[in-house]
Amino acid sequence: MKKLASFILVLIFTLSFAIPVMANDNVNLYKDANQWYAKTEIAGMLTVSDNKQTYQYDVVAGVNQLGSQSGYIGQLQIVSFIGLDTIITQDNIQDVLKYLNIDTKNFIPDSSNSNSANQTTVKELQDAIQTAQSLPKTVEYTATAPFVNNLSRAISGTKTLFMYFTLGSAYIEYSVSAGFSGKTWTSAYGGNIAVSSTNVFYTYTLTKNPITTTFNSTNVYMC
Repeated sequence: MKKLASFILVLIFTLSFAIPVMANDNVNLYKDANQWYAKTEIAGMLTVSDNKQTYQYDVVAGVNQLGSQSGYIGQLQIVSFIGLDTIITQDNIQDVLKYLNIDTKNFIPDSSNSNSANQTTVKELQDAIQTAQSLPKTVEYTATAPFVNNLSRAISGTKTLFMYFTLGSAYIEYSVSAGFSGKTWTSAYGGNIAVSSTNVFYTYTLTKNPITTTFNSTNVYMC
């Protein structure tokens, strides 16, 4: 039994954005006497602005007191509201990351999988992050069997051999090229590991250890 190459899975978030019009159906912003209030249906992060700057507040479901008029310049207006059921858009992604306590400096947008029909909520992204964080960052896999030559005809040539396994939503493929003569392996080269993902929220890359291919007359190994 030979150990296949150990590697590190690196999680990269790649979001596909829908671009709906920003709505504030969950928030009612109003002033009573000299006080500003925000009445919200759900908890979230509210961003408002006056004539000078913007302000962000963590609000709960119900009535939230924001501050007195004397603390603002002019009237308040809603800039955005982020809750768990908010649809992620290109316009609000930075606020979404702040709401989820993700460092915006580490966010790399990827439009290669853009799909206007795909609408992702903050809750779905939060769940995806929690799932990703539960996966081990270093994976070591040991093959239960080597690549075996099961050719029955006495011919010579080269074939590519494959082995697969999954870890969560990661799909890992091992491949190696091998020469044969009849039922005897004569060479092994070109070992490779590739990874893909079945999850729509994130993809994986991997850092490989050096791959060595070896063989004997009956078996081909990657290690």
